[in-house]
Amino acid sequence: VLSYVRGKVNAGGVGFVAASDIVIADQSASFSLSELLFGLMPACVLPFLERRIGPQRAHYMTLMTSAIGVDQALAWGLVDACAADGDNLLRKHLLRLRRLSRPGVARYKQFRGALCGAPRLDRDAALAANRQVFSDPQNLSNIVRYVETGAFPWEQV
Repeated sequence: VLSYVRGKVNAGGVGFVAASDIVIADQSASFSLSELLFGLMPACVLPFLERRIGPQRAHYMTLMTSAIGVDQALAWGLVDACAADGDNLLRKHLLRLRRLSRPGVARYKQFRGALCGAPRLDRDAALAANRQVFSDPQNLSNIVRYVETGAFPWEQV
């Protein structure tokens, strides 16, 4: 999921952004959690936001209820890339992302979702994932083709 942000993002919208795989924005983007102003809390947003920017920054955004600008969001990791010309930035990202194989992305996301974050505990999952991808005939064919011709999988030979 790629989110392209222009303008204000508030409350649950921050949750959608935080849950995205990639977030790009133009210079007009800002992000805020206003729930506490109304006696509410961003309960559904926090798990995703904390994963993306850390618990203390998510706590700060929740308590302060004021917007952070795109530069701060980039520094905190809520935004992955920003530019004055957001449309061109979006185009560049989409051109790159369309080259990825759907099965490869699905495998990666399944693997990433299963990680607990402790390398010692994730070792077996990493080895199993590598066995799976390096035994896939399509992956092996793509690697051999690249070694022999220098052509990436999406290129015509």
